[in-house]
Amino acid sequence: MTTGGGAIAAYVSSQRYEFLWIEYSRTASELRRLLDRRTAADGRPLSDPELVRGCEQVVSVQNQAWMAKLGEESAPIADLT
Repeated sequence: MTTGGGAIAAYVSSQRYEFLWIEYSRTASELRRLLDRRTAADGRPLSDPELVRGCEQVVSVQNQAWMAKLGEESAPIADLT
């Protein structure tokens, strides 16, 4: 019983780690792309405040994904009996 519980806990932990790694990597890539490009959709250079807002948007999207995942993990499992 203990081995099975440990295996399940390890699996859940690895899934959480993989999700976080993917999300953090995606966010870092988006931030790098935004900084390297520094242009608006219309091709003009971004002002400093626009760049900051763009970065905040990228981080906000990452945070929303993390919160959704956290909500998934803490949701009660329905009783099937």
